[in-house]
Amino acid sequence: MNPQQKKALPLYISLALIVLATALLVSFYGSEALSVQHSFAPSQEMIDHVIKEAENSIRQGRYHNAAGVLRRLLADVPHNTQALLMMSVSCYCLDQLDQAERICRKLLKIYPANARLYNNLGEILIRKGELQKGIGFLKQALELAPDMPLIHSNLSLAFSAAGNFELAQKYRYSSNFLIQCGAVNSMPYMLSNAQPRPVSGGAK
Repeated sequence: MNPQQKKALPLYISLALIVLATALLVSFYGSEALSVQHSFAPSQEMIDHVIKEAENSIRQGRYHNAAGVLRRLLADVPHNTQALLMMSVSCYCLDQLDQAERICRKLLKIYPANARLYNNLGEILIRKGELQKGIGFLKQALELAPDMPLIHSNLSLAFSAAGNFELAQKYRYSSNFLIQCGAVNSMPYMLSNAQPRPVSGGAK
């Protein structure tokens, strides 16, 4: 071995150790260990900003934009309930009803006494043409929030679609009465005015 090779020997050894360490790291942790990913959780301020942006997009009818923003946020904070709720609303507005339903049912397991979620799930099912099931969830929403005019209004529309005009009129009157008494729909992101797909059977 000539002097130049002896001088370069420590460098070769260092490179060999780096390669060995990398191989061990990959075998132990998987290829993700070498990926450059933003695994840090976004700050609450950043989350609030993104949710506000999505909310504005929904109000402006830009549902694809809202869904895209929320999808990126949920990749970092998959269990953020407000983002999930708004995602279900975006999916509903985009007629992605199966996904909207899955999200609502997931949230109901976490918040089983949330009138807003029962209302939204009822509206999603009505849009899918499952009137009986949808009305059932709206009734559960009404039990939890009997003074919420929107739920009465949604039940009126659902019973009208089902051909039960007596109950449709009853809930239309009760909705108008609550509004006249000053009741407000205090829960944000509540779905309303679902247009059902082809209806099967009436409802009681």
